[in-house]
This record gives sequence, C-alpha cells and structure tokens, in this order.
Amino acid sequence: MSKMLKILGKEGRITIPFEIRLNMRIAYNDILSFEQMDSDTIIIKREKLCTNCCDGKGSVGETTLLDVINSLNITEQREVLKYLAKKLT
Repeated sequence: MSKMLKILGKEGRITIPFEIRLNMRIAYNDILSFEQMDSDTIIIKREKLCTNCCDGKGSVGETTLLDVINSLNITEQREVLKYLAKKLT
C-alpha cells in the first residue's frame, strides 16, 4: 500500500482512509487505541475489550455507497459524478 497523506483538522480530527479501514476491518463504533512511540510515530490499533465478541475475522459490517464515495478524493468524486450523469441521461 502506498503512503497516504491526510490533513489534521483544527479540532484534531482525521479520517482513516476507506481502503485502510476495509483492509483492517475497522468499522463504525470500533474502539481504537493510540500509542506514541517517539516524537514522530503514533501506533493506532483496533482493540477488543470483551471476551464474548467475535474474533475480528467476521465481516466489516455494511458499507454504503455513500461511504465509498465520501472516501474518494475530490477528483475521483467528480469522475463518479460524470459517470452517473452520463449513465442516467
């Protein structure tokens, strides 16, 4: 996987790219931990807090088309719009 750059929002929020969430099976309401290793490195892990949960190998949960489109950059979103406009006319 190639390097992806994201800009940290003014309130400290950042979106984990859709491709990474899909590959790591990170879903809505999952619990993530953050560990600072040094001044330039943070490790983010998906955590399991109970013993009765699934083993994490199950499905990611439903991903909507809107989730996929929102994960695209603006250029890719424009291409989707052009494609749908052409398809629907």
